Amino acid sequence: MSRPLRRADRPPSSRDQRLFASIQSTLNGGTPSPSPNSRKERHKPKVAEPTEELDDLDAIITQITDLKIRPDRSAIQIKRNLAACGFLRQMGEQEWTEMCKSLIGAALTDGEMDFAVDLFIPLMEYDVFCEVMCTELMTLCSAFVMDGPSGIGNIPAFLGAILCANWPRHMSKAIDTINPVLYTTVSVIKGWILVLEEDNEIAVRAATSVDNIEEGSTSLNESEREDPEIVNRCAHSLCLLCESAQRSLWMKWPELCDEIYAVIKPCITHNQVITGEVKSGLLHTIMTLNSWTRTKAVTMKNSQTQTLAPVTP
Repeated sequence: MSRPLRRADRPPSSRDQRLFASIQSTLNGGTPSPSPNSRKERHKPKVAEPTEELDDLDAIITQITDLKIRPDRSAIQIKRNLAACGFLRQMGEQEWTEMCKSLIGAALTDGEMDFAVDLFIPLMEYDVFCEVMCTELMTLCSAFVMDGPSGIGNIPAFLGAILCANWPRHMSKAIDTINPVLYTTVSVIKGWILVLEEDNEIAVRAATSVDNIEEGSTSLNESEREDPEIVNRCAHSLCLLCESAQRSLWMKWPELCDEIYAVIKPCITHNQVITGEVKSGLLHTIMTLNSWTRTKAVTMKNSQTQTLAPVTP
């Protein structure tokens, strides 16, 4: 008759194994101890994907804008191809202008704003690109405010994508010598704010004037006021900017949001030039700005997609 096994001689049961694993997990701070195989996988060197050679402007623009080729490459791959492209150093101002217009077209026409802005990063080392892109942005923003948004696209949303992009640390300041594109973007938005501030001052003085002398000076100021259509477009542009960037704008540019908030209030309460439709948008914007300061506010971003029509042979 065989004697029963002592406790030390018994094989560990599944209950004992679970208990032992629980003790190990507690000692490791709640995380299971990594196995030797997992350590090897963690330290496995990453294999870099090969870059494609882009030897002319057409190849660069095609890879950026051709939606038939784009699905075969990730955004990181296209960005890596641009960073390794030696042809960029040989490009002249005319070629840079064509390329910048292609990037802007991809952002405004194809709805690829985040993708287009992300490609700015490897191109920022070229001074010609910065100069041409800043010129194109100023031209578009001026036309958007002076002539209206018809046929141009959502310029404020594009500026919001530039503001809220994941710029590297050494490019994240809106200073002309550090990031001219970001500096130009902030300057345009501050220009919209300045137009509203100056018009609000005249509107407030007109509302508080009592005697004839003040009314006479007010009538003089009325002739110096900006065109009402331009004032309304500047206000509407701020609404579109906040609507597209959402809480990311407040997280990255809180001072700019404070300036927008401060200029919106008198636009709603005192400025008779602002139309009812624009005031409704401003009211929604100021309520949105208030909601961004909550700790559990939900961040939303507008996105656009484009469906390709089937290609007929």
